[in-house]
Amino acid sequence: MQIINEISLLLKRYFSANRCEKVKTLVKEPLMGLPLYFKKRVDLGPNLPLDPVADEWHCHETRAIDLSYFNLGTVTRVEDHVLDDGLVHTQHEHVVHQIYAATSYTNESTHRSVFARTGERIGKLSYNRGKVRVPSRRHLAVSKVVSGVTANLYGNVVAAEGNYFHWFVDALARLFLIERFHSLDKIDHVLVPPLKYDFQWDSLAALGFERSQIIELRPLECLQFDCLLASSAPRGKGSAISPGWAIDKYNKTLLEKAASTPSVAGKKVYISRSDAPNRMFLNEKEVREFLENRGFDVIELTPLTLFQKIAVFRDANLIVSQTGAGLTNLMFCHSKVKVLELVDKRFVYPSYASLAVHGGGKHYAHFFSSDRAFVRTNAMVVKSSLTIDDLEKSLSTVESM
Repeated sequence: MQIINEISLLLKRYFSANRCEKVKTLVKEPLMGLPLYFKKRVDLGPNLPLDPVADEWHCHETRAIDLSYFNLGTVTRVEDHVLDDGLVHTQHEHVVHQIYAATSYTNESTHRSVFARTGERIGKLSYNRGKVRVPSRRHLAVSKVVSGVTANLYGNVVAAEGNYFHWFVDALARLFLIERFHSLDKIDHVLVPPLKYDFQWDSLAALGFERSQIIELRPLECLQFDCLLASSAPRGKGSAISPGWAIDKYNKTLLEKAASTPSVAGKKVYISRSDAPNRMFLNEKEVREFLENRGFDVIELTPLTLFQKIAVFRDANLIVSQTGAGLTNLMFCHSKVKVLELVDKRFVYPSYASLAVHGGGKHYAHFFSSDRAFVRTNAMVVKSSLTIDDLEKSLSTVESM
């Protein structure tokens, strides 16, 4: 019965209505481009000024992440290196371009592309998933022209799925890169993926943008911009280090705006994934009861507003949570916080630890493994059981430190 349930779970994930729609989009994309192959390519903005030289900024980040945890990372991060000082280092050469008559479109699966006025794809400002083939030139006809100055906040295609972490770290953070060289007061619009959740609208509003300024880029909708401000990716090619400059900026903006919002939890918080579609614990009830008996408040993040989420993490002294996007809020914690992350050995992402330790907090990992039949197929989906005796040992160690 367990195997049948796991097969059902995987089938629902891989053959969901959302994935079927993406397959249709992938098939449709080359068909939409065929007529343009036979048209003469011309300069889309012959009367506009030349694009200025890109602004550049070198950024070097370091994090004091436990190396026994960091080295178990399940995704290769080519830009991250452990040096003799025992710290994790990463560095990026960020660029911010001001492009006239730029165009952009995405299939929301394999690429999100920005093109120069000549139709050539600008790789540094675009995104592609893995080593899949992406268009080297614009093949879709322009469906709409956007006037004024637009800031591109569309990050990777994962952000288009509404993931909390990728929204704040890979998409919205681009605004802070752009702000280093351009005044936000002169931005007329921001380009984003289709917004699915209140936290996306609320964070944009908190940063000063009204709904009328927000342009959502739909799959295979090709937009042309009078002037597009676009940056390279905040984490480069995929660093595990969440940028410190973005964390600091969020603390100066969102954390300040949440100052008057009281926390709905106490100083010891367990972030439950019982409201999540996957990766919750099969013995979640037992885990909750154990932690409640240890003085923890059990919180599900989904029903909370953005500022309520921030307030929970802001006021907590000890946080226990399984790996998940909700831990993005660790960037709002104070410097004395302790974090015990419940980590599946096949799903190790140090990005959350980098958020916790940036402000001086302490991050600890409690590892567990699953013997579920299909865990190797997709560790992001599998449900696991947590051994309470092992959890008690880890928690006691953390509380005593």
